[in-house]
Amino acid sequence: MKNEILKKKITSEYLESRCTYQELSSKYHIPLGTIYRWVKKYSKMTKAELQIYKSWQPEEDFGALPTDSQQLIKELKQEKLKNKLLNEIINVAEENLKINIRKKPGTKQS
Repeated sequence: MKNEILKKKITSEYLESRCTYQELSSKYHIPLGTIYRWVKKYSKMTKAELQIYKSWQPEEDFGALPTDSQQLIKELKQEKLKNKLLNEIINVAEENLKINIRKKPGTKQS
């Protein structure tokens, strides 16, 4: 649902504010061809629909996407370390409590 709304919002912004595909691509980090297809698909919206979608704001703001590869590598290393730590905590808990915490592959849900 959010995806459809975002597509219509970007289409609305293109049709109403005269932004170029390049500007929208940079603003939303979406390929030019994708925006072009959305505009082609949703360009028959009424003026009322355009106004509704133009003012829509997403509920979650994920912030600016990091563009620096070094920053992404650093974050990946941190997440790998966190994952390793959590797995070790589970191993210790299983050993100390003598119970299996991890789900066994192939088990059926009840």
